[in-house]
Amino acid sequence: MKLGLTRDEVKLVPYDVEWKSEFDLVKQEIRNHTNIDGDHIQHIGSTAIVGIMAKPILDIVVGIDDIRNVEKIIITGFKKAGFLRLSVERPS
Repeated sequence: MKLGLTRDEVKLVPYDVEWKSEFDLVKQEIRNHTNIDGDHIQHIGSTAIVGIMAKPILDIVVGIDDIRNVEKIIITGFKKAGFLRLSVERPS
């Protein structure tokens, strides 16, 4: 299974049953390195929809109860899980 696109590349590929397994692995990595409950980690986007063509990119959303309570340990945990670039959008 190949995930990802090169810079300026746009393509759709047939559904791959391994996308769910890959998401499950990434979800477990996030859980292993943070204190985020598994119910707060969801696979979204086109690769989450069985049977459709999709960009080969896993979209994952992680919810937290209160953005003001995000601890540095969570950010560090995401980096340990392999997320090098991480942005936190704070409400205005």
